[in-house]
Amino acid sequence: MSFLSLFTRNRQEVDLILDIGSGSVGAALVVVGKDSVPSVVYTVRKDIGFQKRLDPKRLPILLTDALISLLSVVVKDGMKHLRFTQSGMGAIRDVHIHLASPWYVSHTKTITIKKEVPFEVTRQVLRSHIQEEQQALISSLPAHEGQFEEGIRPVEHSVIKLLLNGYETAVPFGKMAKELCLSVYVSLMPETIAQVIETAIYSTFHPRKIQFHSFGMSAFTSIRSLYPESNDFVFLDFGSEVSELFLVRRGAFADGVSVPCGKHSFVRMVAQDLAVDESVALSSIRLVTSKQADPSAQARMSSSFARIKEEWLAHLSVALDLLDKEVSLPETVYVTADADMLPLIAEYGKELSVASLGQQWHPMHRVVSVSDILPYVHFSVGITTDIFLGLEVLSVYHQGDALENA
Repeated sequence: MSFLSLFTRNRQEVDLILDIGSGSVGAALVVVGKDSVPSVVYTVRKDIGFQKRLDPKRLPILLTDALISLLSVVVKDGMKHLRFTQSGMGAIRDVHIHLASPWYVSHTKTITIKKEVPFEVTRQVLRSHIQEEQQALISSLPAHEGQFEEGIRPVEHSVIKLLLNGYETAVPFGKMAKELCLSVYVSLMPETIAQVIETAIYSTFHPRKIQFHSFGMSAFTSIRSLYPESNDFVFLDFGSEVSELFLVRRGAFADGVSVPCGKHSFVRMVAQDLAVDESVALSSIRLVTSKQADPSAQARMSSSFARIKEEWLAHLSVALDLLDKEVSLPETVYVTADADMLPLIAEYGKELSVASLGQQWHPMHRVVSVSDILPYVHFSVGITTDIFLGLEVLSVYHQGDALENA
């Protein structure tokens, strides 16, 4: 061993993880070394400006303001947390950006290729099918309307599961097969949003690279790592403006759909019914969900909560019908949500029904918590532990199942 290697072999670097949600943006500074688990030394989250009446055209402007504010706080308050690490006050190496809906769209498809004569499986074969599905997703966007009218940026494209002659394999290249079955995942984002995010980052930091991810794929990768015994499940992310549902079958990402209802929808209903400001409405919801509201306050809000429940279940039922399901849906549902919303989601989820199946669906809800992540991601004492950032950190530094990500 050389003298120099004593100082370089376990050198630590610092990455920045950004979570771009529908109602807030979050950041984590992560110290990573060759032989250690990633260590989150700082987290911060900023709300995206609340809209009394949702206007999708204003969201990019509100996102820009929130992101600039977030990065400013990271510089002022976050970087000093690196003083006592091996990296010192070193520069940010990489920035990993995780997009929740509505900032991206995705598409998953299982493709089967059968031939009489055995053919060799190569990276080019996989890449060609990925490109076909990516183009199909682009073509499906109606005349590139809305956010996509000024350009499209690919986010992720990968083969997440592959079978050769009916058998799953992680090392297919160079092998011969008569039948190839692959699950392809592709996602896209508006070019304008990509540029907004990149401009904000480059005006603050000078990273080696910036990489975009979709929260759906990040969550899938992390949940498969945390619960390897689960091959069939639904993942529900209850967001602020938009919620997302993802279906996993036989260990593969099968489908996903967005739900135009979230935490802010609940706040607007309560604010309207009680004729109060949105901040008061949110405080009232938190009092009820934490069981701290007095009986009179709970009675005043009973009709609002009944309406919330009805609308939420209706939206979710429609979304479940859109999933590419088989005879029935999996019995396990993994859930992420802000802590103040989890009691409502768990309670209402017991009454879900799926119209196309003609039956009630009584899944087992399992809340994904930071404690599940702790064996794989270290959080410094005293920082806010954020479940969304935790899942994203795990997905970045976990060697996932994707076979092709070129």
